[in-house]
Amino acid sequence: MRKRNDIESEQGEETNHSLKYTLISTTEEAMELFQRIEKSKQSVAIGFDMEADNIGDFKNGNISIIQIKLMDEPAYIIDIHGSQIDLKCTKFNEVMKSTNIETIIQDPRNDSKMLHEKYRTELKNVFDPQSFQMTVENKSDPTLTTRRLQGKRKSLDFIYEKYVGPFPNKHLKEDMKKQMKSKDQSPKLWMKRPLTREMALYAATDVETLLPIRSEMEKYLSQMEETKRNGFEKTFKELCIESIYTTDHVAKRKIMMRKKEREYEEASFLQKSGISLSKAEGEIIQSLRTPRSSYKFSPTRRRKQSPYRLRAAKEKQKKTIDRKCPDVKTGPCQADGISCKNNSEDQMNDVSAIESATPNQENQEFRSLQLPVSSRHSPSRVIRRNLNKLSLADEISQNKSSK
Repeated sequence: MRKRNDIESEQGEETNHSLKYTLISTTEEAMELFQRIEKSKQSVAIGFDMEADNIGDFKNGNISIIQIKLMDEPAYIIDIHGSQIDLKCTKFNEVMKSTNIETIIQDPRNDSKMLHEKYRTELKNVFDPQSFQMTVENKSDPTLTTRRLQGKRKSLDFIYEKYVGPFPNKHLKEDMKKQMKSKDQSPKLWMKRPLTREMALYAATDVETLLPIRSEMEKYLSQMEETKRNGFEKTFKELCIESIYTTDHVAKRKIMMRKKEREYEEASFLQKSGISLSKAEGEIIQSLRTPRSSYKFSPTRRRKQSPYRLRAAKEKQKKTIDRKCPDVKTGPCQADGISCKNNSEDQMNDVSAIESATPNQENQEFRSLQLPVSSRHSPSRVIRRNLNKLSLADEISQNKSSK
């Protein structure tokens, strides 16, 4: 374990800052560090950051270094690429998924995906300063929904200067960003060895700023009223969880359902306020306007008929008309289970009996018709259907008698 002390930052107008860091170059040293963190009995907050090439390409990208910051200790830089350190042989995964250890990460979306791809690491107790700032902006102005703020995420420099003070080594950070964006240097800048002084100082500065930000944000929360703080913490926790990559399909489904529900509530507020919605927000309103959980089946609800069902119903009606009916003189026939009588007066009496009948009455004439009252159809609908059958039977008998 090599220590490099008193690496002074650039002397600028904004700050005069000095940093210390410890370079870890063996798997045994990394094992000792993570064992010490895991065995801590009290709740611990650690700053975490990492540098990689092609960090957006999780399968083909490579992790260069990992930075860890503990309270009252210098930053630790673990040289993964240069020293071929295997984190699977350490307690790294146990530390990252421990609920007693809070991991402070700025925007963990890409980091969590690459860590899971390389080491099957699952992040659990995460504090994301970027999500915290998004929640602050959302609660101060509800028209800035969490969905709209996704494209306006704040950088680590902005957050540090807002809550703590001037960002240390800002000129160095800007120079390193230019190199990382340069086609000549990027994306292989962090694969170069040995690490230059500027690279090490840049990495140590990023992780050093996380703990002071966390402390100032805790003070910001303590000044809130209890009701506002509860709502703030709920939204902030949801945003942190959404930023972490997970392979648990059940948990992922719950996260996405809650995210859609929150975005629906925000879009509904914008709509009521008369603010124009984006195309995506309009689609959310339409898709979740009638939640499935509140839908109740109604037996009188008219079902939408497809063209195929309508055509089949017409063909069935035509077959019913063409059906041969026995001679009226031989006696009444049973057309679809309904009596067909030639006497018009008797038929009118039957129709009036049907109209006056209800399922709750103990009516002998109603029961004699054997109406197939089902749970899916209302009694009035069944009566209308059987009245149509009676008219069809009457038409058949009249055609037969005319012949």
